Amino acid sequence: MKLMLGRPARGAWQGGGAGQGTLALAEGFETARAFTILNEIPCWATMGARRFDQIQLPSSIERLILAIDNDAEGRRGAIKAEECYARPGLSIERMPPKAGFKDWAKILETGERRCLKPPL
Repeated sequence: MKLMLGRPARGAWQGGGAGQGTLALAEGFETARAFTILNEIPCWATMGARRFDQIQLPSSIERLILAIDNDAEGRRGAIKAEECYARPGLSIERMPPKAGFKDWAKILETGERRCLKPPL
């Protein structure tokens, strides 16, 4: 279980930076960090799929990527976010991790392990 002091309101963990024109949203900060590292795109953490549609986005973004988890809750969050953030001049796309991975953090974790294996 993860707990947060206070209420996040429309805030997000912004460890991935603000970006220039493109911003991604992910559920948790581990996933947001992994997405940023793997894709070189700033990614903020919403602190849960249920909060995908509750974040105050910068008005300057033109492309929003929903770095959803490969599960039903992630897909539901994406639907709500697409409805909430739809506006002229903003493209919104879903970018789940490839099949076989629950989230972007698992992909990064697997890649790091491969890099640490000794050469044959």
